[in-house]
Amino acid sequence: MSTPRVIRLLKRIPGGIPLFGALAAGGSFLFFSYSRVFWEEAIGRPYSTSCFNIVTAPVFSVFLALAGFLIGGVVYLGWKPAARTAGAERRETWVLIISLLTVTGIGSWLGLLWVVRFEARALPGVLVDTGAFERVGAPASGPVVRKGSEVYVLYKVWKPVSWGGHESRLRFYNDAVEIIDPSLRHRPMITTQGLDYTIRIVAAPVREASGTGLVLMVRGRATGDRAIIAVVDPHLDVLYEERVKVCWGLDDDPVEVHASGASSPASIVIGPSCAEPIVLAPTVGSPPQLRGASQPEGKSP
Repeated sequence: MSTPRVIRLLKRIPGGIPLFGALAAGGSFLFFSYSRVFWEEAIGRPYSTSCFNIVTAPVFSVFLALAGFLIGGVVYLGWKPAARTAGAERRETWVLIISLLTVTGIGSWLGLLWVVRFEARALPGVLVDTGAFERVGAPASGPVVRKGSEVYVLYKVWKPVSWGGHESRLRFYNDAVEIIDPSLRHRPMITTQGLDYTIRIVAAPVREASGTGLVLMVRGRATGDRAIIAVVDPHLDVLYEERVKVCWGLDDDPVEVHASGASSPASIVIGPSCAEPIVLAPTVGSPPQLRGASQPEGKSP
């Protein structure tokens, strides 16, 4: 495109550009916010505070509209002398209307895209599988030999994890929880992606004569219905990790260890109060240190 033609196009910027800037900035954010709220309710897992977005979105839109108006005013004043020297200022209202509809449409589409990408990060599925554990369809038939204990509750509990002679502590990151043990150099990172934030962690030792492992249940926000299940061996190597859909209540015991027999490894039951609890059992032929134990509940590991 030649330079004279560009100059002619710039001279055709209409006087309504400040109003266009205000409507484009404020309207696109408003459509984005309301689109996100709508699609969160339709296909997502809305926050308990999502309703406040309906009230706060117009407030932020007003501030963005003022900013857009000022930017549009600067653009108009900057090019107005050129328009006057040309002797004509063409107000192409239909161009602004189409542009405004396009911008607000993009805002609505971005709201949907935000929800889709947000939910994709929280899809249930196995994250780490070394073959040491497997999910079994049959419910655990043996008695409960151990229940998990709370080691972290948001704003209430935060204590070390005692298991198999270890005294580990937890360190929180944006998308992970790190297990730190003074006696071990290895520090595994348990992902919390898709949980938004952690409100509860329950731990239970899984012991055999040759060593004691640990199972962790990391629960995300209450309305998010997601949790991370992780099993680590005595050396803190992650053996199994899965993001699951929560089907138990906030006050329920989410982790149980069930005996499977005198010489058989124990089963880990996640969500025993659920209609279909998750049952993890050591894979047949796995090394002894990866197998659970049938130790009576209440005895120290």
